[in-house]
Amino acid sequence: MLWTPKYRYRVIAGEIADEVNNCIRVFSEQLKCEIVELNVRIDHVHILVMVPPKKSISDYVGTVKG
Repeated sequence: MLWTPKYRYRVIAGEIADEVNNCIRVFSEQLKCEIVELNVRIDHVHILVMVPPKKSISDYVGTVKG
């Protein structure tokens, strides 16, 4: 999964990047999904995640991005 801030503004840096990383890990753990790879860049976020078959991918994405 890849997503970007609106207009791809370069806002994901410093404390914001740390908080984004932490939130994604916490929500993934709550949903019992395993993060294989997570890269938080200044203008986008890459996530490679294993979602259990009983969970819908759209629910996972909606929760993490929300």
